[in-house]
Amino acid sequence: MCLIFEFTIRETPPMKVAKRKVKLATRVGLAAGVRHWHRKILRRHFKNFSGAKYRHQKRRPKYRARKKYFASQGEAKMSGTVDNVYSGVMMRAMLRAHAVRSFPTRARIRMPGPTYATMTPRDPRRPSMGKEITTTIASEERDIGRVIERAITREIFNLRISKVKRIS
Repeated sequence: MCLIFEFTIRETPPMKVAKRKVKLATRVGLAAGVRHWHRKILRRHFKNFSGAKYRHQKRRPKYRARKKYFASQGEAKMSGTVDNVYSGVMMRAMLRAHAVRSFPTRARIRMPGPTYATMTPRDPRRPSMGKEITTTIASEERDIGRVIERAITREIFNLRISKVKRIS
């Protein structure tokens, strides 16, 4: 599963900083934002309140009844109350391993997951697990933006412009 976050950066680069170094700083900042999303925000998608907060698609009554039954048997995780957690396989896989790639304009995170967790479901009646996992609310987007901005600023201030002096 690939997640792509798009942020627009509208800042004029500081004087005497090469364009290539600004692009490098932007890559570092976007990677920091995606790592922050994975470390802090993704975990919230697997909590009891996540269905209402992220507007998950309602599950069918038959599914909910079966899930509650299996929760009483100890087979469904989190007492069967979290929409997108049944056995916990997807949650464990997505919270563990990930690979981040960043570019000057975007960043991408790759997380392993089960085959049923696709960005577009095969059956239109099924909920879109990819959409449910990647949904962010406005306050989280602002939080990610702040992380990106701080990382870019820190990286630009750490840049050292080398000057070549001719000694004759």
